[in-house]
Amino acid sequence: MPALLIPRETSLRSSITLPGDLDAAIAKIADARHVSLDHALADLIRDGIAVYERDRANFFAVANQLLESNDPSETARLGDKLDLLIFGV
Repeated sequence: MPALLIPRETSLRSSITLPGDLDAAIAKIADARHVSLDHALADLIRDGIAVYERDRANFFAVANQLLESNDPSETARLGDKLDLLIFGV
């Protein structure tokens, strides 16, 4: 299990303030899934953490390949891929 995820059995009470448009979007998702707002929010956060960790692992994999590469064309390709991961260009 990724380090940042708390097992589902553990519940903690937390208070956050959300912008109105974000709250409305989460409420729509909760209604569509037929779950509570808290459940929908927890699922969205869990999904966001998984994506963050996947992207972070991908970044470090590409960075390590770049550091280990001795082929100029591969180095250029990996550099471009790293630029895309960092800057989205």
